This record gives sequence, structure tokens and C-alpha cells, in this order.
Amino acid sequence: MARSSQQVVFTNAVVSTIVWLVQVFAPNLLYDGHISKWVSRTAGLRHPGALTPEREPMHGVLACFHLAILVHIWSSALSSRPHAHVGTALMELTYALSAGIMCAFFPKYGSGVALFGAVPNFLFAVAICRAGGFGVGDLVAMLRGDVAVSSVDSSGRRKDSKNSVKGE
Repeated sequence: MARSSQQVVFTNAVVSTIVWLVQVFAPNLLYDGHISKWVSRTAGLRHPGALTPEREPMHGVLACFHLAILVHIWSSALSSRPHAHVGTALMELTYALSAGIMCAFFPKYGSGVALFGAVPNFLFAVAICRAGGFGVGDLVAMLRGDVAVSSVDSSGRRKDSKNSVKGE
């Protein structure tokens, strides 16, 4: 039985919530942990290091930004509309690509934490698209503001957003 895009978005919401809780209540595990050190060293990126008093305001801004993203992800996870799931996939893909580009072309501003965060975001975007049967055209249509987002029903037929099978 294939998982629906809503289940993948729900899993994304749970994982993102756990990451946010770690970011708020144990930030040094995220910023100065063994994994972030290894990613920074392997990728040749700067390591953000421990949270210090001069970095705390930026940490607060990042935590608030992450919380705003969580609102969108949880709203999408609780919705059965394909538009919400395509929007979440597009958001995750945008973050992953921007973090990857930043780390590749501007290593001064990139960090191991950003690169480490981009990988699961990219994987969730791909998983949402695969589970919902969304293609590149659907992501582009969402960017343009089109309302026609297609998905695949349980029999494998493409459906539009009004739940009518195309071609019938």
C-alpha cells in the first residue's frame, strides 16, 4: 500500500518539530554537536560552534523563523488538499536548494549545520512528490499561482485538484 503525500508531510512535521525542540532547548547539540562538526570538516565549511551571548539574538531569530515554517508544515499535514502538500514540497525544495547553493558558492556564509539541514529537506520534498504523484509541472504551477495541481489516485490514474479523473 502506497503512502499518501499527507502521511509524508505529517512525518516531516513530526521530525521538524523534534529538530525545533532541540534547537530551542538544547541548541549546542545542534550547533556544536559531533555531527555538525563532522559535516563542517568533511565539506570544508565553517563550523558555527557553541552558542555564545553574541550569537543568541540570531539564534532567537532562527528559532522564530523555524517556528513559522512549522506552522505551514503542520497546516499542510492536517490538510487533505494536494495544494497544501505541493506547497510544502516546494518550500522544502526551495530551502534545500538555497542552502546547498549558499554552501557551494558562498562557503564563507554556509555552514555544516545548513548543509546538514538541507539534505533531509530535499529528501522530504522528493518523498512528498513521489507519494502524491506530483511532478515538476505541479511545482512550477504552484509558483505561477495556478490552481490545477494534479495527483495520483489509488489506482495510479492522474487526478486534478477537483478530484475528477482527467480524460473522463
